[in-house]
Amino acid sequence: MNRLGNEVETESAAERPALSQSLSLADLGRALWSSRGYILLAISLTELLAVIHLMVTPASYPTDMMLAPQQSSSNQGAGISGGLSSAASLLGIRTDAANSDFEKFRVLYISTQTAAAVDSQFHLLQRNFPGWNEQGQRWEMPPLGLSNAPQRFVRWIFGRPIWRAPTADDLASALSNQITITKRETDPFLVISSQSRDPKLTENLLLALVNAANDILRARAQQQAVMQIRYLSNQLQTVSISEHRQVLTTLLLGQEQNLMLSRSNVPYAAQILSPPTTHFNEAMPGVTLILAIGFVVGLVIGIFVAFFREASARSRDERPRDSIEILRGWARWRPR
Repeated sequence: MNRLGNEVETESAAERPALSQSLSLADLGRALWSSRGYILLAISLTELLAVIHLMVTPASYPTDMMLAPQQSSSNQGAGISGGLSSAASLLGIRTDAANSDFEKFRVLYISTQTAAAVDSQFHLLQRNFPGWNEQGQRWEMPPLGLSNAPQRFVRWIFGRPIWRAPTADDLASALSNQITITKRETDPFLVISSQSRDPKLTENLLLALVNAANDILRARAQQQAVMQIRYLSNQLQTVSISEHRQVLTTLLLGQEQNLMLSRSNVPYAAQILSPPTTHFNEAMPGVTLILAIGFVVGLVIGIFVAFFREASARSRDERPRDSIEILRGWARWRPR
């Protein structure tokens, strides 16, 4: 029996081509042309899905603005040089506010303090986090559902509260994921950008964050200036040397000027060089990109179907021949 199987297999392999043989370009072309209907159908279906995706997915638009360091306000009152600057450093009085206030603004732009300030204006916690009871004006744990069940289960496993009311820190984390702060390499300017489905709200939010960060830094500078003015005034009452009194008087005048300028209406640390602008021609998802992806995916699926049909046809053509060859082998076999 083994000898019979070997003989039949040898004869069959010698008489028919193997399925693993590579197809020629002509065979590929014929396979694609014979399956052109399936290819067109696959492209049509994927394009239809792409159109449905564009119709049900709300468009999001990029918004950006540019900020520059503010050289006015309290920074102008820091014009202390030479020996006075050294004396101010010994007394713990900063004279380099122009260099550090803008860096503080960059860090403070998206923070818990600014998030709390803009939330009181736009009610972002109620918009972005579930659980707010409008009638009771309080936070309540949302009902269990498919969207929050895995997260609550993980929190329960690790012994953490399954839910808590959102805070300004949670809002700051959400804003940091939506807003990007980029420092340009050629100058100290900052580019603030965001992608959202509500461009008007985004523009107002970017401006509100600028005002909030400036107001926080302004309040801190005013508090610091008041403390330094009180300290310098007390020192003037105890110092009798004329040179020392002259230094203290100059420093006191500088701090009073800082306090007076910080109370002006100009931005404290950062000024808006380019206001928030929404680019409506760069909406996401892009219509051209989505349609192109749908076409390519449909084409790939159609080609795969064409090759599959060609391979199936070749396999069907060879199966009857294999059965006949096996029967012929049995007829020719004689025991030795």
